[in-house]
Amino acid sequence: MILKLVILGFLKRFGKLHGYELKEKIGREVADFVNVKLSNVYYHLEKLYHEGLLNIEYYEQSEKPNKKIYMINQSGININKLRLSKYLP
Repeated sequence: MILKLVILGFLKRFGKLHGYELKEKIGREVADFVNVKLSNVYYHLEKLYHEGLLNIEYYEQSEKPNKKIYMINQSGININKLRLSKYLP
């Protein structure tokens, strides 16, 4: 649950990111609080997408698989506020 909130918050703050960029930003900003593995980031990104809280854009790359860029949508912003309110006074 915490990693989902962190992912939603980072996408809201930084905008569109691919999974590796997101993992690196999380690692730099909250490494003291959350131990994040790249596989966990991708797992939760896909889960949040299927829950309707993120959108995906695909970018073609020559000689590489297409890159997925994730962005939070309005539903993601709304649910993140609601979930965060449970933790804040």
